[in-house]
Amino acid sequence: MRHVIMRNFRGFDDAHIPLRRVNFLVGENSTGKSSLLSVLSAIANPHFVSQPNSVISGRLDEYFGGAHESNTFDDLVSASSADRSFFELGIFDTIDTIGNFRASLYRFCADDGSPKLCLYKLFIGNKLIEIDLSGSVAKYRIDECRTIARPAEDIRECLRRADSCSSKSKMKDSGVPSEAPLMIILNRVEQNLSFRGERDLPFGDPLLMHGRLLTSIAPIRSAPQRFYESISPGYSPEGRHTPVLLRRFLKSGSDSSKFAESLRAFGKASGLFETIFPHSFGDDPRAPFEIVVKLSAAEVGVKNVGYGVAQALPLIVEFLADEGRRDFSVQQPEVHLHPRAQAALGGLIYSVARTGKGFFVETHSDYLIDRFRISLSSDKARSKKPLAQVLFFSRSRDGRNNIFPIKISPDGSYPSDQPEEFREFFINEQIKLLGI
Repeated sequence: MRHVIMRNFRGFDDAHIPLRRVNFLVGENSTGKSSLLSVLSAIANPHFVSQPNSVISGRLDEYFGGAHESNTFDDLVSASSADRSFFELGIFDTIDTIGNFRASLYRFCADDGSPKLCLYKLFIGNKLIEIDLSGSVAKYRIDECRTIARPAEDIRECLRRADSCSSKSKMKDSGVPSEAPLMIILNRVEQNLSFRGERDLPFGDPLLMHGRLLTSIAPIRSAPQRFYESISPGYSPEGRHTPVLLRRFLKSGSDSSKFAESLRAFGKASGLFETIFPHSFGDDPRAPFEIVVKLSAAEVGVKNVGYGVAQALPLIVEFLADEGRRDFSVQQPEVHLHPRAQAALGGLIYSVARTGKGFFVETHSDYLIDRFRISLSSDKARSKKPLAQVLFFSRSRDGRNNIFPIKISPDGSYPSDQPEEFREFFINEQIKLLGI
């Protein structure tokens, strides 16, 4: 199983978060849900392994990081930490059935107010590789540690045991400037390793999803327009590209496609529409077009229907697009949706997850999660049921954020050992309603 590690980062002291196929992020406002999504987007960015400083500060394009302004070091380090000189992000990955693991840890320090990678650690097999980037030239050392290869029952203990293997031997000069892309430094260090053919050496490989694209979708999608240009503006988390993508999937002659059928099925289940189709103003492929929504006997432009349709379309189109085994990072998909449509979206997420796609969904909608659980319970094909969980976020009295993983069983139920706060609010509200 794969875990994300956050230390000293935005209210998290020492968090180790397990990842499953479907993850619902639930909790009160300002408890760290969006922070976890930002870390997932950063680590899944294919540039992260070579340009971690640019990715973590948000200076690369918004397609990956979703950031429009650069993050300062103080924006990212935990305000409640006793030591605000660093924060760490990383991945812990169990690589076999007996618990052997690998882990990558990235420590960032302040550099003129900006976050800068100052230390990188890689634990793999029985080796600890440590790269110091605090000076002008990158330095490294490699230590043997047979105690690393033990069943990984407790992540903190595994990392503590592995870290204790770091010897007092001097760092070696890599001959590469610390400002060079991390990939170049890693390649230089790799030349001095003797891994005896181990296949899981992660240098050069995407760290988070084994090469899968993590698609981020923003909480507020683009407002509907009367007309659209036929040239795509490129992917945007707000869905500005969605109309062009929808037009391509629904082009003439493909109305009976699986995409069109799934789109109609969701429209019926949600009550949002009967069908949707593009209408072009001219035969030229470059001609402008409109998105037409059919409701009962009426056909109207998307700008003239409820706002929920335009907010849901970017989600639905991305989920149904058959573009490989992608994963999705979604914030508040239920925005502007009626409870019936929220529930239908939970069913759609389940059916898409069965095809192998993964989800990280920040949501405040019980309707969405409950429909997912119902779909999970009623699915007879046990082998295709996706592993799912709720990540419950809370804040302690001292201001620190906490995350409690709550596994969703194959029958759709929650375990009995839930955090007291998880259902306390909803139960209290229902008790009050019974007294009305």
